[in-house]
Amino acid sequence: MSDDAPLVSVIITCCNGERWIAGAVDSALAQSYPRLEIIVIDDASSDGSPKILRRYETDPCVELVFNRHNRGIPATKNAGVARGSGRYVAFLEQDDVWFEDKLARQVALLEADTSLGMVFAEPLVAGPHGGVYRRRRRPAIPTSTDEVVKAFFLNNPVVSMSSVLVRRTVFTELGGFDESYAGGDDYELFLRLVGRCGVAHIDEPLLRYRWDHGTFSWEAMDRMLQDHLHAVDKTVALYPFLAPLRRRRTAQLWLSAAIRSYEKGATARAFGWAWQALCTDPSFARTIPTFALMATGDLGRWILHRRRWTSLFAKVP
Repeated sequence: MSDDAPLVSVIITCCNGERWIAGAVDSALAQSYPRLEIIVIDDASSDGSPKILRRYETDPCVELVFNRHNRGIPATKNAGVARGSGRYVAFLEQDDVWFEDKLARQVALLEADTSLGMVFAEPLVAGPHGGVYRRRRRPAIPTSTDEVVKAFFLNNPVVSMSSVLVRRTVFTELGGFDESYAGGDDYELFLRLVGRCGVAHIDEPLLRYRWDHGTFSWEAMDRMLQDHLHAVDKTVALYPFLAPLRRRRTAQLWLSAAIRSYEKGATARAFGWAWQALCTDPSFARTIPTFALMATGDLGRWILHRRRWTSLFAKVP
């Protein structure tokens, strides 16, 4: 690729990611694409992340920023984008790793079709119990804008923000991430984006993504659920044709949170959230079988976890 290739801004955010951050930064530096500015922002880590990141201080492709106070993921990503100047913007989570041709493949698609605002790729998923997996049912992007919006609304097909490359002009026009969100900010951004411009999908693994490995707190889970529910209401206000699907999507979110809670051993909370799903949309077929499995105790917990994982992913030999 020529030296006049468009610049890509790579935004890497880190908060207490000492176990993984070097792998993420190294995978960005190893890209076959020749023109990168890598902006790494540490969001007030309390572990050894800052010390690890200072190893990259002399690399001319890397700019390091250290927040004195924790600003949260959406605000930190927006700040990273504002510091950059690339035509395209890529986000890399602290615990993910890109394959070397990830950006080159995505830039080629955006350069070839100016109607596209975003390209996302498939991940290889590092499972919670070891092994590497691929998604069983990978998305087919509809041709109609309304159908694309509907597909993202009901089942966000982007597994990780690390899989995405976005046109800067589109990101800027949208106003970036909504900084009032603590979780679900990527889902909310995608829903605004897909109604405005085209989206392309590369049905090949171009990154490695870690699944469900991080620290867990009920406060964070509650906030994540509430942010997703808020995103549903916000999206229906933006696209009124989605109104008939509001109850179904809301029930999906309640039930997903209930299953996750049950897996974590919070039985009372799980039943409460499953009841919310049932009351929101009594026709949602998955709710009653989930209640039945939850009533069986540890056996149901094992079945729900196993079913959730195996329905999504297939192990790569």
